[in-house]
Amino acid sequence: MRFVSVKTVEQQNIQAVHRIRAGLIEQRIAKVNQIRGLVSEYGLVAPREILHLHAAIPLWLEDVEGGLSSRFRRLLNGIWADLLLLDQRVKELAKIATKH
Repeated sequence: MRFVSVKTVEQQNIQAVHRIRAGLIEQRIAKVNQIRGLVSEYGLVAPREILHLHAAIPLWLEDVEGGLSSRFRRLLNGIWADLLLLDQRVKELAKIATKH
């Protein structure tokens, strides 16, 4: 039988940061895929790279003549805000993780 040493509180904190960050990254990927799927139904092709998607969404939201209904633009604006919050949290946790 192999015994494992007990983790310190700091080690547990670091592990928690990494687990939370990984979960947020999964949520962000799901949100990106949701956006890509929804806009594809309107004939828009979302770029695969998240940076390019970040550039495309504001253009789609501003383009009144682009074929998106005002209702869908409001919905897209909401999930765009969700994505931005996830991005912000991932960056915050990355900073915390690199401090240790």
